[in-house]
Amino acid sequence: MKYKIIAFVVYFLPFFFVTQLTLYLLFVVGGLVGMALLILDELVFYQYYNEGQLQEGQVNQSDQLDKNQLKTPFLATRSVLFVASLIPLSFFILTSTGSALGIGLVMSLFLGIILEMWQYRDNQKIFNERFWSLVKKKLDLNQVRAVMISLFAYFLFLSLLFFFA
Repeated sequence: MKYKIIAFVVYFLPFFFVTQLTLYLLFVVGGLVGMALLILDELVFYQYYNEGQLQEGQVNQSDQLDKNQLKTPFLATRSVLFVASLIPLSFFILTSTGSALGIGLVMSLFLGIILEMWQYRDNQKIFNERFWSLVKKKLDLNQVRAVMISLFAYFLFLSLLFFFA
């Protein structure tokens, strides 16, 4: 959690120097909403769309002793479908709407997802459960790295597009 806050501050701070104060504040508020959405999905929202899995006892959040055996719940904001739809949506929001609030929201969603992918990059099982659970074919470690590099390159492209626009 600490590393997410530090990354959020490090990412959002340079934009203070290139945008107007009101746009920057909207950008930061959007970023806070995006991070809050990721955190709330993990802590609260998943209970509502994972009711069947929770009742059957498949999700084991309390047993965190062995992280290799941890069965993570399905999180909508970490699914491959959500990330795949976030890619064109973020490009549209960045290039067409001009909404600093929306740009902050999608950029913080990307930042949070990329940081979590980085956290689980070496554990293929947890990475597949958390980010690739909707797809039948599971990724090996080389494919995990390729997905992470691709998403980071796209995130960097969007950041530079917004920074120099």
